[in-house]
Amino acid sequence: MKDDSTDHRDAPRLSGASRRTALGAMMLPLAGLLPSAVVAQEKVEPDRRRRFVLVHGAYSGGWIWKMVTQQLRARGHEVWTPTLSGLGERSHLARFDIDLTTHIRDVVNCIHWEGLDGAGITLAGHSYAGTVISGVAEELPEGTADSFVVIDGALPLDGQSHFSYFGRDTEGLPQVMPLGDGVGDDYPEPIRSWIKERMMPHPTGSFIEPLQLSGARERIRAKTFIKATGPGTVSFPHRTVERIREDPSWRYEELACGHNTPVEMPLETAAALERAAWA
Repeated sequence: MKDDSTDHRDAPRLSGASRRTALGAMMLPLAGLLPSAVVAQEKVEPDRRRRFVLVHGAYSGGWIWKMVTQQLRARGHEVWTPTLSGLGERSHLARFDIDLTTHIRDVVNCIHWEGLDGAGITLAGHSYAGTVISGVAEELPEGTADSFVVIDGALPLDGQSHFSYFGRDTEGLPQVMPLGDGVGDDYPEPIRSWIKERMMPHPTGSFIEPLQLSGARERIRAKTFIKATGPGTVSFPHRTVERIREDPSWRYEELACGHNTPVEMPLETAAALERAAWA
């Protein structure tokens, strides 16, 4: 699944046929998970159960976490997957003035209204949501986030927008960013149809509004970056991955799949989230 909010020019590539073959072999066992089957999982002990707030990437919605959420809940964890304004089941609320502040507020309000203030949650974001949860961390009451997880996602610096972090031009853009051609075509059925029916154009304002950061995300107790290393992954600027690997305050993991880890490796993504929460 192509995410046009990021720059894929330097990403390793396979031919279309080779990538479809590789993904089909990887994902065929997952087809039975849609729409509602759950792979049996042993529940963890009560003192190991955690609360997760999982934030989706661009053009997507809370639905993208469906298979990951099934695994975590089957293990006894609590999970919330807020959908950002203008996307997914909230696409009917799309407006031209939706920006990054709106998306940050979507997540902060979910946390507050679900009674999670001060609850020591694991706050995780995939792709574009690395930008969103960096802003969310700035607004959370102390003790709310105990673990901060970025899954193949952006980590903008203070004053950067999501697009400027990736070096993308922000002039003359449409008010809504359209989907790229062939979104979801690489995946086998029924996952192909499941994705193509749900992906939506993304409000451009959320890509170009700068973040104002004071270092709140760095002060969270446990921080994990999960890098996808398979075909179709993202090349991150500003030595993001190198800096994380050199920083002892961050954990670093890899998943051998493409950028869309919640779909391509949901079981492994859920396990990585558990490890991050327990770190």
